[in-house]
Amino acid sequence: MNKLFAELKRRHVFKAALSYIVIAWVFLQAAAIIFPILGFSNSFLRGCLILLVIGFPFWLIFAFIFDITSDGIKRTENLPESKTQSQQTSHRQNRIIIGGLTLAVVLLLIDKVFNITSIPFKTGTETIQTIAVLPFQNISSDEENEFFVTGVHEDVMNKLAALKTVRVICKTSVNKYKNYDGDLKVIGERLSANYIMEGSVRRNLDQVRITAQLVDVKSNQVIWSDSYDRQLENIFELQSDIAREIANKMQATLSKEDNDHLNSSPTVVMAAYDNFLKARNIYHQSWVPYENLMEVIKYVTLSVEQDPKFADAWALMAEAQSDRYYTVIDFDGREDEAETAKNEAIEALEQLEKLNPNGLSFYKAKAVFQLEVEKDKVASLLSLDKALSLQPDDPDALFLHGFLAFQLGQMEKSLLSMERAYHLDPENGRMAYFLSTAYEMNREYAKMVPFLERLLELEPEKTHYGVQAKYYQFLADGRLESYEAFENAVKTVERTNQCDSRSIQDNEMVVAMFNEEFKDYTAAWEGKWDNHHKGHGNWSCPMILNEETNHAKLILEHSHNNALALDIIEEVRKSSTRPIDENSMCIFNKAVYEPKLDIMEGDTASARKKFDDIVFDVIKNDKFPRGAVEKVVLLQTADMVEPERVYSIYRQVLEAPVTLVGMESICANPWLYPNLIKDPQFKAEVKQDGRFVEFLEHYGYWKET
Repeated sequence: MNKLFAELKRRHVFKAALSYIVIAWVFLQAAAIIFPILGFSNSFLRGCLILLVIGFPFWLIFAFIFDITSDGIKRTENLPESKTQSQQTSHRQNRIIIGGLTLAVVLLLIDKVFNITSIPFKTGTETIQTIAVLPFQNISSDEENEFFVTGVHEDVMNKLAALKTVRVICKTSVNKYKNYDGDLKVIGERLSANYIMEGSVRRNLDQVRITAQLVDVKSNQVIWSDSYDRQLENIFELQSDIAREIANKMQATLSKEDNDHLNSSPTVVMAAYDNFLKARNIYHQSWVPYENLMEVIKYVTLSVEQDPKFADAWALMAEAQSDRYYTVIDFDGREDEAETAKNEAIEALEQLEKLNPNGLSFYKAKAVFQLEVEKDKVASLLSLDKALSLQPDDPDALFLHGFLAFQLGQMEKSLLSMERAYHLDPENGRMAYFLSTAYEMNREYAKMVPFLERLLELEPEKTHYGVQAKYYQFLADGRLESYEAFENAVKTVERTNQCDSRSIQDNEMVVAMFNEEFKDYTAAWEGKWDNHHKGHGNWSCPMILNEETNHAKLILEHSHNNALALDIIEEVRKSSTRPIDENSMCIFNKAVYEPKLDIMEGDTASARKKFDDIVFDVIKNDKFPRGAVEKVVLLQTADMVEPERVYSIYRQVLEAPVTLVGMESICANPWLYPNLIKDPQFKAEVKQDGRFVEFLEHYGYWKET
């Protein structure tokens, strides 16, 4: 044995082995950095490793038989017993080892600094396939099982959405196709999906049957269909089987992580799952009023009581209680309820962190809590960054990420996230509304035009989209021709049940004022809010009261009907005494418009004091939509109450976060800001911009001094 060891040492086999290992390590380290950038999948790296392992014994044999000398490759047994020759070979191998180790350290430092291997490069061999999973049909005899059918549908979608090579069209975009019996290829093309899945669910006591089929959009052919019968307790296994079968038919590559996800079960308690589905079904509606939110909390409380280890239920509890806190915190006398909601949200997050500390649901729920309860936008944004690192195409996380980035002044990042969220969920009305609002708050009116035209194309019954598209084109370029196209759209729009009458009505006022048709507009306006006030019962709507206040001001200025104006003011004051209700969609502080009432009644001192008391708080209010709406009303009030300060306040409002105010919107409604439109500094801004000068000259609102 000693003789063999000495011979191996003489032939430098040990150093050859170490050299091979070092060079192989350096090669694999470099490949791990370079392969993803070149679009190679992990299978290439595994293949290289296997080849290097296979090659190792052959290299040892080569090193035993041959030696690399200055005269070329020689058989070791034929080499003369030269100490110098042996030292040269040894030094050469030492240099290889030291150089290889140095290069490995350099590569490790480069990766440490630039974090290259963590960048999620899309590999060339992984094709992302898109699927639209249409809502499942409920063919159970009991219609109350609808919540269960909806829940199974959403969970199958969630299983598929977690796979890295599959993109799932969001639930809100496919919901309108429930019970669809038309050509599936039309849906696929509209949603840009490669595949369409249909299914039905029958539940009878503890038995569940699911039938499903997969359609290739390109060929419009069914490429897979099957039926599954299971006990209710095996529902998660059934969902996984369906998701795995679909992924295979879509030729999606499944990693070990993907398979682990498919094999996971959120709970083993079916009663907890039932209550969770009931809660989630309510919570995922487009609008969740307070009473519905309390229904969510009731069901999800039952769910976590039945299974305290149900992580998804704790996540829903944390979000719902955070929403509850955010809803009631601004109302007098609701402080105890807000504190209860906060504590319940904290407990839910603590339980969730124990169960799933690094999961998507934890980071999303934490982000909602940090935003709505702690008011910490930066921390919330960081939590969403972690959520998106786990699932980059989660539309809810992307949307909230964009909203937060906007509030922090990161406009480019904000719109990028919101646009991605809308692209993933294009028929989600909530996403569409907030993206269009983000464009408006960023004064990117030109982007709103094709966006609104696309919405009109998708939902032609919502005819107000066409009017809004013309209005924002006018804001974008300020041209007289654009205004005339907008005016024509207002006068010819076909009102439908789906049409937003408020947006049409506001634009009718714009047209009436430019055309000096105020008398006719006032005649049509009288009594129009009577039914609205009655419908509100014992609560008030600040948005409506502000509009009535503005109308009273316009009556005094344009028709001089003081009696009618005073009647409106009296009605507004009476309505203002009623409480603001949490169900109102237009909540803001009524103190923002109250100074207008005082000044129209001749009490200038009171108006100015009230205005000074609220101006700072409104400018710093970054809550949406409340802060954005309040700033619009504040500027209207400033123009009436403190005209000498209106330009200064305009600049502060313009630069504040979460604002809908812009130079363009003021030029489009000059009668609401008669003092600002005449201010020399504002006029200088408009003149320098140049877009609205000709238009304002045409209608007599611009005169050179």
